[in-house]
Amino acid sequence: VHFSEGVVGQSPQGEKEELLANVASLRMDSIVARLANTSRSNAQQMIKAGRVLLNHAILEKYDVMCNNTNTITIRGIGRFTFCGVVGVSRKNRTIARFLKDR
Repeated sequence: VHFSEGVVGQSPQGEKEELLANVASLRMDSIVARLANTSRSNAQQMIKAGRVLLNHAILEKYDVMCNNTNTITIRGIGRFTFCGVVGVSRKNRTIARFLKDR
């Protein structure tokens, strides 16, 4: 897992931290696994347990694809805003950009 961090700017709630995540796909279980720094099967268990919210509603299925400007909240980890795909790695993995609320 490769994250690169940087402060983006001020928002009404405070600063946001930029994260670049190297993910296998844009499925929610893959994204939650990278953001929570856990395995994909643990991420699926977190989603089934109701610990993950997508756009402020409990996420019930882990095979949902992430779209632009989705807000992902992981209880105990933080709130992230999906900003889009930055590129593709040499191994054909997706590099996605997120903003994390501080």
